[in-house]
Amino acid sequence: MSKVVFEDVVEFLKKGVGMGELEVSLYFELLKNGEMSMCSISKKLNLSRFKVSELASNLSSLGLVSKIKKENSWAVVPHDPSCLKHLVEKKYVDAKNIKDNVDNVILSFNNLLPCLSSTTQYPVNFFEGKTSVWHVYLQILN
Repeated sequence: MSKVVFEDVVEFLKKGVGMGELEVSLYFELLKNGEMSMCSISKKLNLSRFKVSELASNLSSLGLVSKIKKENSWAVVPHDPSCLKHLVEKKYVDAKNIKDNVDNVILSFNNLLPCLSSTTQYPVNFFEGKTSVWHVYLQILN
């Protein structure tokens, strides 16, 4: 894979899917090698086993990998990259629902807090020096 294409894929995974840098690294490593134990991933990526487990759980919640129990340890199996399409479609539907509901949320805010819609804007004045302090006192007294 050329460097430009690889960077585009990484950028898509980070911005489009919401993966972090380490999650992208783990997913690519799994796609290259197939099923890997947590221990071997930890050594390969120079991360703690706890961090690898956390990253694998994040990828699993996205539907990109599965964690499986093997005798005394855990292994991580990558899913086919075509599952990204389902993930993106889900994000699209979620974003559409948010967009469709934003007007209702704003209306609810205005109904719950009527003072928001009738707030009067007051100008902000900045004063410097002794004479300005005198103007502040006069404003307070009036």
